[in-house]
Amino acid sequence: MEYQGIVQNAVEIHGLSSLVLKFFNEGIEKRLKEKGLGIKSFHIGIIRMLYMEPLTISDLSNRLGMDPSSLVRMIDSLEKKGLAKRGTDPEDRRRNPIHLTEQGRNLIEEVPVVADEDPMFKALNSLDPEEIRQLRDLLFKLIFNIPEGKMILDIARQWQEEEN
Repeated sequence: MEYQGIVQNAVEIHGLSSLVLKFFNEGIEKRLKEKGLGIKSFHIGIIRMLYMEPLTISDLSNRLGMDPSSLVRMIDSLEKKGLAKRGTDPEDRRRNPIHLTEQGRNLIEEVPVVADEDPMFKALNSLDPEEIRQLRDLLFKLIFNIPEGKMILDIARQWQEEEN
């Protein structure tokens, strides 16, 4: 494919992926609002990462591609709500891993990422199983070709293997 065609497709994929994320987030935002905790879907993303393992601000920054100062504010918010707690590393006093509290762990178990009534779940349900698998596989392939994406997918696969 010629350069201009790749650029046009990239622009369209960017827009479509933004819409997909918006529709996925609508469902989880609704469930979070019902919980009354005053947190957003992005907070749940951080909580889900911490559910798998304690991470430092630096770890989160690298995985999310966000400025550490923005993450500090988010972690402060999670701490104030009793969902996370900064810890200490006995082997390295400079390292402060963030752990989920029991309330944070319960939130992950109580608030599903996807539910039957979500717009994206309904849209995916309109596809046949092979189309859903193809979509997922192409997204994996795309993300796997980005160095940071490969690192994140490798970590996610390790978590899945540990759970099974």
